[in-house]
Amino acid sequence: MITDIISLQYQSGSSWYHTCGGSIIAENWVMTAAHCIRPLSRKTAASKVALVGYETCIRSYFWGANVNLSMVCAGGDGIVAGCSGDFGGPLNCQNFEGIWEVHGIASFVSDLGCNIENKPAVFTRVSTFNDWIDKTMMNN
Repeated sequence: MITDIISLQYQSGSSWYHTCGGSIIAENWVMTAAHCIRPLSRKTAASKVALVGYETCIRSYFWGANVNLSMVCAGGDGIVAGCSGDFGGPLNCQNFEGIWEVHGIASFVSDLGCNIENKPAVFTRVSTFNDWIDKTMMNN
């Protein structure tokens, strides 16, 4: 799987503005959040974030019932986490062979701002949808 990350942008006048992130998963295919259909650019930013276990992420002072098993949480230490505008961007993890893979697509963050303690970014777990992604790509 190709794991280049991109910035989905829109043009207003003569300027371009970031709206969402995404991952290039194959030639002519970008994986992103559903609301992120815009022109593409290669400019992006990345940071390391710690994964947060499911049992921690569903605690009431984290995200509670807003999180389910088709999601992955990362960040929330009050130092490094997601922000609005990260929607659709990837959560890349390195596998045992040293290859980077897309494990999540940024879904939601705290509306209190960026890097809020106990409010990790929540990502859609890509592996939950691998069969659908493969079928869709094969049929199109």
